[in-house]
Amino acid sequence: MVTFKNAWVTLLAVAVLLFILSNIIDIYSGTKPVYALLENIFGSLQINYSVIHLYANVNDNLYTLTSNLIDSIVFALVTVMLATWFVNLISGISLRGRLLLSRISRTKDHVIIAPFNPLAQALLNDLKEAKIKSVVITENAEDLKGLREQNAMALVGVIKSMEVFETAGIKRAKYVIACSDDDLQNALITVTAKNANPKIKIISRVTDEADIPKLSIAGAYWTIKPEITAGEKIADELLKIVV
Repeated sequence: MVTFKNAWVTLLAVAVLLFILSNIIDIYSGTKPVYALLENIFGSLQINYSVIHLYANVNDNLYTLTSNLIDSIVFALVTVMLATWFVNLISGISLRGRLLLSRISRTKDHVIIAPFNPLAQALLNDLKEAKIKSVVITENAEDLKGLREQNAMALVGVIKSMEVFETAGIKRAKYVIACSDDDLQNALITVTAKNANPKIKIISRVTDEADIPKLSIAGAYWTIKPEITAGEKIADELLKIVV
């Protein structure tokens, strides 16, 4: 199957080969190499290069006409190539974004996970296996790319922003899981989520038992300590609560 990338590379290769051919023809017609190069660069870009003609002493012969014709073809190829690339880029980004937002807008009774980390990935896998819908919020664009490759519903944004939780559908969600290894960040997630939806149930990871009361005050109704429930068992315990 011919992909956009392959077609783009093919067009680029053809344009380069024609450009080189045009230079060879110009040089063969008697034009100095440096002037031939400059003439063909400007010719391919359809820029007025009459000054170069003046110094290069280019004759209006068959070779020059052939070279100019090739320049026109190179210009057309470059124009098509750049236009196609631009349209594909813009369309791909907007379409992907719209489709994702559309999926999230139709999702309800789901789990919102923030932020993305190994624990979040383990939990995401278990929720998927249990056929429980989830939306992941990450602050890292690279993580977002990986999540979308998994066909996961994911958003990139600041996790202490109410807007990103609203986009994640917090008013229709069933749970929010704050799974950072930083208790302060989990508290911020809890407060932000509660402000966005006071009725939302929040499960929070906690690393220091002394912070459990603070997380409870912030709005978490359940906390899990990694030292007690190690590794992937954390996800199993969280899954029991969610289900």
